[in-house]
Amino acid sequence: MDAHQFVKKHGIVLVSAKHDSIPSVAAEVAGQPISGSWWAHQKGQEIFRVLSKLDGDEDIVTTRLIDGKLTMIHKRFWPALAALMKAGKLDAKRLTKVESEHTEKGSHENREIPAAKWMPQMELPDPQEAVRQLGKALAETLLHQR
Repeated sequence: MDAHQFVKKHGIVLVSAKHDSIPSVAAEVAGQPISGSWWAHQKGQEIFRVLSKLDGDEDIVTTRLIDGKLTMIHKRFWPALAALMKAGKLDAKRLTKVESEHTEKGSHENREIPAAKWMPQMELPDPQEAVRQLGKALAETLLHQR
């Protein structure tokens, strides 16, 4: 599986959570929906490898955009999401970048970076164009969450 292409194709994907209309990297790697923790799945090691590789991809940012769950966003959607955030239609907290750091103790800790600090300067579409770029169904999913 080419995980980068998977995220690029869909634009916004969940790391492992289930959602009716948003695909999941873990389920794609497993080849099926996963019940419970992906760590316990027979392809858990492969899922970890794929997610670790995506974590370092400069074209992809991990946030908690969808339902507070870890969500990967390809850079092609950054301007549309930033436009909705600037227009007050999307809470900036949902675009906080989540990075996993390997500590000296051998554990992983999440570090959070506000959208204003990680998001590059870019030309933003107007909010209506942002919704069009995201697609109506995805935009409705995003705009009806709190």
